Amino acid sequence: MALGNNTIARANNSVAVGFATVAIGDQSYAEGNDTRALGNNCHTEGYQTSAFGNESHAESFRTRASAFASHAEGIETVAGGVASHAAGVNARALQDYTYAWSDGNLWTAGNTAQTTRTGQYMVSASGGVFLPGNVGIGTDNNSNALTVVGLISTANYGTSLDWNSTYTTTNNNSAGWSNWSTVSASYALGSQYVKLSGDTMTGTLITPTVSAGAYTVSSNFVIADTGTSRIFSFSDNGKCITFSNTTPVTASVPEGLPVGFNALLLQINTGQVFVSAGPGVTINSDGGKRKIASQHSTASLISYASNTFNLAGNLTT
Repeated sequence: MALGNNTIARANNSVAVGFATVAIGDQSYAEGNDTRALGNNCHTEGYQTSAFGNESHAESFRTRASAFASHAEGIETVAGGVASHAAGVNARALQDYTYAWSDGNLWTAGNTAQTTRTGQYMVSASGGVFLPGNVGIGTDNNSNALTVVGLISTANYGTSLDWNSTYTTTNNNSAGWSNWSTVSASYALGSQYVKLSGDTMTGTLITPTVSAGAYTVSSNFVIADTGTSRIFSFSDNGKCITFSNTTPVTASVPEGLPVGFNALLLQINTGQVFVSAGPGVTINSDGGKRKIASQHSTASLISYASNTFNLAGNLTT
């Protein structure tokens, strides 16, 4: 059902309402001004919002939800991972199961507040983060203002110090480390040093050693894709992605992937892989070729400028 001006509803039980709205996914709903509901069972509303993923939701102003069960709200936010949530201003939840919120403080500086790994919770707030109750990290026994169970890493004075012990402070002075005392500790510092504002550090210094064969190549470098469509996400960065379907495959490049993103694409079956540019994305290649030529051929995808990519390899039109 299409209601309003320049609206399009082309799928089963889809609804487009308002001005220049498009609903082309089954049971999709687009409302507002210039919105796009492209996935099945998705919902988009507001101004220039887009929901590409199935069961996704994009709302407010120029937001995009491009993965399954993703949710984008606020101003120019992107939810690009499965079950991801982006909110606030210019926040990017790019990996699966991530949450990103920003008040736009990085946006005004020309940067982007975005997640960097799967399952990450990211908040960028210029006014700081206020937690009125006690906080527990690695434990639910948060009887104190802050309780930490596990290894704490901090980078200061040109070195990285790992603490695996209990620390106490004698007063509220935060001017230096001199007010901290350790109950029991071991330090793995190698040839590094720690500055303690004039105090003496006691304990055992341990120089780490690396045994032969300690370095291995992770099998996580290769991602096997057996489907006929894929939307690249930040978790694909630096990976080799194999495509094994026997029918044509569309691999889409969404807006918002960072400069430096790169992936190796390998067609290991007969289904020809076509690399598609999403809204706001430019893909440059020799002669405009964007299809991998044949089975067992490869192509490399590299972002060298904002939302601008180069595709090179054994390609055809």
